[in-house]
Amino acid sequence: MNYCVYWVRLKEHNDINTQGYVGVTNNFNYRMKRHLTHTSKHNTHFAHSIMKYGWDNLIKSIVFIGSKEECFNKEKELRNKFQIGWNEAIGGIGGDRSHKINYSKIQYKGWNYDKTGKNNPFYNKKHSQETKDKITKAKAKFIIRTIDGDFYSFRSIAKFYGVSKTTAIRWASSKEGWNLENIR
Repeated sequence: MNYCVYWVRLKEHNDINTQGYVGVTNNFNYRMKRHLTHTSKHNTHFAHSIMKYGWDNLIKSIVFIGSKEECFNKEKELRNKFQIGWNEAIGGIGGDRSHKINYSKIQYKGWNYDKTGKNNPFYNKKHSQETKDKITKAKAKFIIRTIDGDFYSFRSIAKFYGVSKTTAIRWASSKEGWNLENIR
């Protein structure tokens, strides 16, 4: 099975040894999808770069094809120490080494990594009921129209009538005058 070394970078990046992100995979397209859906949700330099520049603005290219060992050796050659370009771990075979990285000491321009406890801007705050309702409506897949008004979740019906969620589900499909409408 062929493996490849890939480079994710900005258009203006021209030095693979110091810029962008270098990785190894045996399925390039799948790995790119994983970076977009998985990596971009984490607290890493590469994730912040994806958020900052936008996934569609990054160039994704294969720079070397070979056996698994050859590719990991090439990656280790390009990323031979921690925190080169957007990579945080050392390249090569060995699994995730991010547990060795002290994120509290990393000061990327414009990013405050410590968002825990009192450093979290939402610390000790709660959403208003109006905001909760907006979130519920935005996530709703259906509307349950009742004689007492419209509801966007079975949980809200259960809370309103003081019954279990299971009872609310049963009522939504069987009570006269109640109508369940799909939104999406």
